Amino acid sequence: MKIGGRAHNIEQAEQIAKMGFPFVEISVIDPLKFCKEELESLKKIKEEYSVFYLAHGPEEGNAWEPEVLKKELLPKLKSIIDCLQELSIELFTIHFWMDKRFIDESVIKDKLLLLKEITAYASDKGITLCIENLSNPGLIFFRFLKK
Repeated sequence: MKIGGRAHNIEQAEQIAKMGFPFVEISVIDPLKFCKEELESLKKIKEEYSVFYLAHGPEEGNAWEPEVLKKELLPKLKSIIDCLQELSIELFTIHFWMDKRFIDESVIKDKLLLLKEITAYASDKGITLCIENLSNPGLIFFRFLKK
């Protein structure tokens, strides 16, 4: 078993690494900031403390509008995935709300198409995509994803 910590910024990532944890889960909210400003610092921390990273993506945004997600979220996630490779990150958690109590099943079907696209993109880059279930019981995901 390995236990690590979640970091929302560079300073927290370094604190977790200094404490001797083997991994740091880094929050990646803004792909531009992450790829242009934070990547080099994270590489230095990785080298100095021999940690590995996991990544946690941004909030989904408007969970009820698949077209908005396709236009805004998908490009953001793809940019993040491209940068994750530079840190040898193999696991990326995203938010993707599919709770049928709040989202119409037709919207969920459209969102599944987006999920397939981003999953394939991540897989092609050697990254496993994880979905944080938020309010959804795990069985809801199983029901939709087994189709």
